[in-house]
Amino acid sequence: MNMLLVEDEAVLRTTLTRILRSLGLTVTAVGSINKAKQAVLEGSFSIILSDMMLPDGTGAEFHLWVVSHFPERQPMFFFCSGGMSAELREYVHSTNCRLFKKPFDLSALIEAIRNRERPRTRESAIADGVLS
Repeated sequence: MNMLLVEDEAVLRTTLTRILRSLGLTVTAVGSINKAKQAVLEGSFSIILSDMMLPDGTGAEFHLWVVSHFPERQPMFFFCSGGMSAELREYVHSTNCRLFKKPFDLSALIEAIRNRERPRTRESAIADGVLS
């Protein structure tokens, strides 16, 4: 499976890339939305894990761009974020994506990615698989 990882924190990006590759995923890792858009234009991804707060925009903006530019190929989207605003919460609920709050439970994230799990309920979009 091809996966795009969009994370601006270099240490986390490197660590997640190494772990996800050890699971057999082909991972392209970038640190900005502009680089993520370029990666999507150049390749096809079945899974995208994107930070919500990036130097050049938000994961929500990137998600909207992917959905509007590539309606025929809808990758499974997962978000991660250190912050949680009401707007972010509502956006995640409206998309049927999963959000893992930092610091997240790595084993829960890996399980969700392996199973390509969508949230079971509106509340589980954010609550499942995260550390309290």
